[in-house]
Amino acid sequence: MFAAVACVAVVTVAVWLSKPASRPVQGLYDYLGLNDPATSGTRAKLEDQATEELVASCMASRGFTYRPRRDGPPQPPDPELAPVEWAEKWGFGIATSVGTSTDESLEADPNDSFIQSLSGTQRNAFFTALRGAAEPAASSAPEGCLPLANDQVYGRYNSVLTPVSDALESIGPDIHQDSRVAPAIADWASCHVGAGLPRDHPERVAQRLASDVSTQLMAIMGPPPGRPDYDRAALSSLQAYEKRVATAVAICSQRFQDAYRPIANEYESRWASLHADTLKQVTEQLAEFDADMSRIASGG
Repeated sequence: MFAAVACVAVVTVAVWLSKPASRPVQGLYDYLGLNDPATSGTRAKLEDQATEELVASCMASRGFTYRPRRDGPPQPPDPELAPVEWAEKWGFGIATSVGTSTDESLEADPNDSFIQSLSGTQRNAFFTALRGAAEPAASSAPEGCLPLANDQVYGRYNSVLTPVSDALESIGPDIHQDSRVAPAIADWASCHVGAGLPRDHPERVAQRLASDVSTQLMAIMGPPPGRPDYDRAALSSLQAYEKRVATAVAICSQRFQDAYRPIANEYESRWASLHADTLKQVTEQLAEFDADMSRIASGG
């Protein structure tokens, strides 16, 4: 259970840290609908399922049976909650996930029994076909089915968004040099200090605290799968601490976003107005990508 919790915790922290402020914004990702939780959740599930189907097809071509997982990637609980509300309930999603049903719904790997039935030599061949050779430069084996599938799905998605990523990178320095940004960052850091959080660049505080919670959880639970006789009072105390510091981080982060996002939107909106054709092309390619992922995920 502890191992699955750790997996979900990594996902929840990543999602939590990247979650936008609860109020509507009009940045480039909003023009493309990429900040819509429903759309993003559906796309993530299709991407995962399509990857599994591509891996299965590739493995079959190499003489191996691979059964695709159907449960999709681990998802954080209560995704509809705003960042502060989510932090109040789940903290960073690390220690707070222990003892919940978050991980119990994850499907066991459907390939486990088949892999266990293989001989040592066959198992090595299976994983070489799946992941690729440990030292590709010294091997004549083809690239692994999993990295190939990842490139066909996630590589393609990143390629579609390259014009937008390049735009954000190009206008980023202009945004950060805007005279209104430095005071917003200083206020963000001041908010952290006022809440008793570590003195560090505000962008690093959340990850630093999440890492601290993970370290303390490991000390309480032991390495995965975790000891059954762990100190429940210590875990409860850690969960309360996690919720407190995560809520403070969320409040300060939203305060910063309320100041920063309108400034960034000015620059992003200006770029969007000058590159409407590019945004239209990206939108069309995203629609094609989603259609292809849906087809592949359904076995087509």
